[in-house]
Amino acid sequence: MQLLHTYQRTRKQIWRSISCTILILLIWAVSSEAVQASPLLFPAQIPLEIAQLQSTSSIFESILNALRQTGVPLRLPPRIPLKSPIYTVLWNASKQGYQVAFTTSSDCRANYCRNGFISAEKLLPNTPAVKLEYAFLNDPAFRPIARSPDAFGAVQLEKGIQGFFVPWVLGANYSDAKVIWEQSGYRYTVSLKKGDRQALIEMANSAINSSP
Repeated sequence: MQLLHTYQRTRKQIWRSISCTILILLIWAVSSEAVQASPLLFPAQIPLEIAQLQSTSSIFESILNALRQTGVPLRLPPRIPLKSPIYTVLWNASKQGYQVAFTTSSDCRANYCRNGFISAEKLLPNTPAVKLEYAFLNDPAFRPIARSPDAFGAVQLEKGIQGFFVPWVLGANYSDAKVIWEQSGYRYTVSLKKGDRQALIEMANSAINSSP
């Protein structure tokens, strides 16, 4: 009898130990899933592109001196709605204007690695009006493979400035969507490849209010 009693007690202890182990493993598994589902609890786990999106003004530092030497009033957006890495490559710079590309590599000089750009162009007597330059977008004969759901047209920007939104279209490749406006004798453009209308308006407004 004593042997049977000892056996039963030992079996109960083993089952308790196994049950506790299973419970601990379940708690650990649930906790791990909760951590993965709630990244805000751990700021270090915030994706790099989100973290960098909060402070992209520094990306112009490497080309800022060259831009200032043009004498063109600069309109640089402090926030750019693009995933990292974002590089700024100065494609053109003169007293007549500048063009800065947002790229995925520091030596990009082609459209395949470019996700957008900002530019300034001095207004001249023969500079075509934006409405005329992009009138083909409203031509029924113009039939791209696909096009933005947002239509070409005027948009109201900060400081009472009227600009124009130019939607993207798909031909051989996706084109840039743009917001274009005129200020201080120059025509400014912000663009993003297959860009969103509202994001571009906000980007343009931040550039209008900037003063580097």
